[in-house]
Order: sequence, then structure tokens, then C-alpha cells
Amino acid sequence: VSAKHGLIGLTKNLAAELSFGKRGVFVDAMCPNHTRTDMGGPEAPRSPEEAADTIVWLATRPTVSESGEVAPTGLLREDREAVPW
Repeated sequence: VSAKHGLIGLTKNLAAELSFGKRGVFVDAMCPNHTRTDMGGPEAPRSPEEAADTIVWLATRPTVSESGEVAPTGLLREDREAVPW
């Protein structure tokens, strides 16, 4: 639990220090969920490719919306969506 709280604090603080994307750097955390890896085991419901999808999306997503607003950052992401910490 303390490691999770550390990740939350690091993500939120770093995003704030970098002006929530206004400096061109975005900071988000990502949850891959239970994935078929050596650690997750062969019965896990998600493939590594499914787990990596959100990572690739975050690395390549538009940083500015069509209305010109900076994309939200400092969030926990799962399946390309923001989820509550």
C-alpha cells in the first residue's frame, strides 16, 4: 500500500512541477491489470499486447485537444481511460 501511495504522490507532484503539460511534458501512471507474464501466470486474462496498448496510446496521444486545451495529465490510466486513484 505504501508503494502505491508513493507512486500516486510522485505522479501528481511531477505533473504539477511540470505545469500539468503546459511545458510539453506529461506525467501519468498506468495500470496494466492482471497480465499473462511470468509474474501474472498463464491464466491471467490479458495478453501483454493488451496491457501495452495504454502505454503506447499515452506515448503517442495528442497533447492538445481540438479546442486548444492541454490534454489532462497527472492521472492514473487504465484501458486509455482515467480511473480514480
